[in-house]
Amino acid sequence: MKRKTAIGVETSVWKNLVINLYRSGWVVKEKYVNVDAGVDFDFLILKKKGKSIWFGWDYIDEGEIKTDEYTFALIQEKFDLKLKFGAPSNLVPKIIFLTRLFTLPGRFSSNPKKFFKEQFGLTK
Repeated sequence: MKRKTAIGVETSVWKNLVINLYRSGWVVKEKYVNVDAGVDFDFLILKKKGKSIWFGWDYIDEGEIKTDEYTFALIQEKFDLKLKFGAPSNLVPKIIFLTRLFTLPGRFSSNPKKFFKEQFGLTK
């Protein structure tokens, strides 16, 4: 199924969507864990039942979300969202590759799921 990218997602909407999907059973499969995570850049992948949603964020372009059309339709209906689609700034192959490459040691030496819970205030 064709994947597309929502762009310019307001930070509060982006963050609330991540939290609500996590609480509804989506699993954190990968999380950017460098010191600037959530400050000026962020990246994570959520998965559930063979589906994946990729999230990118920076303080200039705000949130981006990449997934298939079917999953977007479900998200937009469930959360009553009107998303704008277009060419991403952060969820592009070069940035994704570099983000994953440079954070590889951190992903194995830390606990990305724990880091995610702490960053998004889900420790309780």
